[in-house]
Amino acid sequence: MNSKKYLKVGKIVGTRGIAGEVKVKHYCDTAEAFCDIENFYFSPEKVNRLNIITKRIFKNLILIKIDKINAICDAEKLVGNDVYAFKDDITLPDGRYFVDDILGMDVIDSNNGISYGKIYDIMQNGAHDVYCIRDTLCNEYFLPAVNEMIDRIDTQKNIVFVRPVKGIFND
Repeated sequence: MNSKKYLKVGKIVGTRGIAGEVKVKHYCDTAEAFCDIENFYFSPEKVNRLNIITKRIFKNLILIKIDKINAICDAEKLVGNDVYAFKDDITLPDGRYFVDDILGMDVIDSNNGISYGKIYDIMQNGAHDVYCIRDTLCNEYFLPAVNEMIDRIDTQKNIVFVRPVKGIFND
């Protein structure tokens, strides 16, 4: 299991207005999930905590007002910065996992024990995630992360047990 204690949850992508508000592209499942997070940082070492005065959803972005950023010229200096949060500050519903925790997991067939490789990326296409899997011969496979194909995820053993449909793994 990935031992990171922090997550990159967004990136400052622009400014809004002249009072120093910034636009954040969130990397959470929903904008609401981002807004539920209390503490944000500019680094993964839990330094430079952002004192957020307000945060609100605006289209597909989050608008945040940071204490002591009171002018557009100050806000412009923040554009491009990543925004981090600590895992311990985020509550996930049962059956939900952080992308960082799934990356690197082994993918094993629940029915026959065949190992298909490791998850090296997760694509998000709107309808559902797609696990990108690479085997030891560098063959790549794309498995929709839907209930019909994902049997269970064992974070203790670092394994995703799957029930793939015929054709996913060249069978």
